[in-house]
Amino acid sequence: GCQSFQAYAHSGYKNHNLDGKLHTENLKPTSNMATGGSHFNGHRAPRLFGRERPVHAALGGREAADIILWRRPKVSASILGAATAAWALFEVAEYHFLTLACYAAMIAMLTFFIWTNASAFMNLPVPRIPETILSERTAKQVILGLHRRLTWFVHRLYAIACGEDIKKFIMVTNIHGLVQADLIYF
Repeated sequence: GCQSFQAYAHSGYKNHNLDGKLHTENLKPTSNMATGGSHFNGHRAPRLFGRERPVHAALGGREAADIILWRRPKVSASILGAATAAWALFEVAEYHFLTLACYAAMIAMLTFFIWTNASAFMNLPVPRIPETILSERTAKQVILGLHRRLTWFVHRLYAIACGEDIKKFIMVTNIHGLVQADLIYF
């Protein structure tokens, strides 16, 4: 019946005539089975196109592969929904990130204001916001790191502008010229 044909079709044997009839004599394994390809006995899942590794292993075999292959449907759907919402906001509705960040900050401040004033009428605790989120030491380290990178960047630009690195100078001027040509002609 149908089950035996499916088992035969997945087993790796090819013995069909041009008329489509199945012939059982002279069964020969295909090269896929000879090289340890897909088995139907439950040892390994059937693999398309003669791949050596399953897709999950090719994608890294960890959580990212699980998400890409929808083995964690809630996480995959959440990521797809968030990406679709971001696309709709930025491309379809033509919002800018700064605009959305300001709207989010205004909504947060309005919520905090209403919560603070309503807590006196409804006997709710007043929301507490910590005074310091980052320690002074962490803030100084971040600022010093940004300062070092900005200083390195400015020195690098100065060296390129003075002609010390002639390759990068030519590359930067050519890119600038191409951008200007694109703006003028289009």
